[in-house]
Amino acid sequence: MYVHVPFCSARCGYCDFAAFEGMDDLIPDYVDAVVEEIGSRVPVEASTVFVGGGTPSVLPPEQLARLIGSVPRRQGAEVTVEMNPESATVEILEAARAAGATRVSMGMQSALPHVLGYLDRAHRHDTLESAVRRARRVGFEHLNVDLIYASPVESDADWRRTLESTVALGPDHVSAYALGIEPATPLGVEVASGAKEGPDDDVAARRLEMAVGALASAGYVRYEISNWAQAVPCVHNLRYWSLGSYVGVGSGAHSYAPSSGTDPEPIDRRAGGLRTWNHRHPRRYMAAMRQDGVAVAEGERVAGDTALLEWLSLGLRRSCGVELSHEELGHVPEVLFEAGLVEVGASNGRPDSEPQEMHKGRLALTTKGMSLANAVVTELSLAFGEC
Repeated sequence: MYVHVPFCSARCGYCDFAAFEGMDDLIPDYVDAVVEEIGSRVPVEASTVFVGGGTPSVLPPEQLARLIGSVPRRQGAEVTVEMNPESATVEILEAARAAGATRVSMGMQSALPHVLGYLDRAHRHDTLESAVRRARRVGFEHLNVDLIYASPVESDADWRRTLESTVALGPDHVSAYALGIEPATPLGVEVASGAKEGPDDDVAARRLEMAVGALASAGYVRYEISNWAQAVPCVHNLRYWSLGSYVGVGSGAHSYAPSSGTDPEPIDRRAGGLRTWNHRHPRRYMAAMRQDGVAVAEGERVAGDTALLEWLSLGLRRSCGVELSHEELGHVPEVLFEAGLVEVGASNGRPDSEPQEMHKGRLALTTKGMSLANAVVTELSLAFGEC
């Protein structure tokens, strides 16, 4: 289950999420609406919960605790809350922990002030360090830090220092994403007008290689293109990448119900499922909940080649890749193997597969392939579309 909190003290220029500043007066009524939606849309206990935003840590502690506490969940469920360093107070951390949160995801982005300035981030690195110490004192054993690389004001030396600072913090999980420019965002408008320089793809590829090396040396295992863990991956996000079912509540939240079973992946790659999304603006979301008791704005049935493309693009983000039959493996373009972009491993993950496992295998991206994932998926979807 995903719970969206759309409020921010200030919106970052690159952000394309349903995030809004200057609407703190809406918080009590918004939380009421989300709690009502949870009660009406969640008939079973959630295996994972992710409270994201926006900035969940700008909520009053009692309101955040109410949101977390209203979600029916299984015993031992992974419960993640996103926080920004400047608003991760002892009070908000204690409220989240007492309500059942097991994991904090902290928005670090960079260790360098000028890079944070370009990204419109309000904190300093020492603010982040203090927030991490508070989270540990409160009792959070699982901590993720989010990084953004390849902003044009960042040098290789800056990124190296950010990686070193990240490792020094000692989180058990790291997420690192290349800066993307969305046209409708303030940063997108500035880049389009020439007021600001945008990121360079070649630089982004080099920075990703640096991250792969530095994090591997520090003992982190890369289990997805942009995610590393020391021991425990983010189970919630793994569900997205395996096309499992999930329910999103709150403004702009998405939900997905697969048409076929998952074990743990779709049985029929082209069966797809139903994706729906809620009204994006908090006021419109709350109005819909008041009037109809339902906040879903639109939806789409994903099927056929579109479903196949989603299955490939999401599944191949994972280091374990996707399971294919012997026949399906025969349709993988040979050029992808020759270029060192993909590889095949045993279906059960062991080189000494049992005979019954030899009719299938797992196709995965190599380290080089992960840097060119979009191109690889395009080639694969064309090849599979013909078979």
